[in-house]
Amino acid sequence: MDQWYGKLALVTGASSGIGEAITIALLHHNVNVVGLARRLDKMKKLEEQMKSAGGKFYPVRCDVRKEQEILDAFKFVEQLGGADILVNNAGLGFHETISGTILCFIYCCNVEIRRTLKVRTKRRDQV
Repeated sequence: MDQWYGKLALVTGASSGIGEAITIALLHHNVNVVGLARRLDKMKKLEEQMKSAGGKFYPVRCDVRKEQEILDAFKFVEQLGGADILVNNAGLGFHETISGTILCFIYCCNVEIRRTLKVRTKRRDQV
């Protein structure tokens, strides 16, 4: 991972689960990370825990379902010189079974597709 030393990664869903694990791994490999998530308090704790890691962590509150929050987050990333790595990990879930309503399924798919396209557009087609 030496080729990524000092590079900037953007990780969505960075406050927990896979996104948090990826963030920690990147930081330990000297990659700077802008973490996006709705739960800023969890990311602030992660920032404190990762102070001695090789990379710098920048927690940013962002709900990826809201276009303006995505745009604001990308303005911040651009101020840092732009992202070299994108981990488009954020997700949302419903506490429905497979027999849940079709509207829940459509909503989940719509959010994920729109979010990916918005992030792709802001990264100049670099997905």
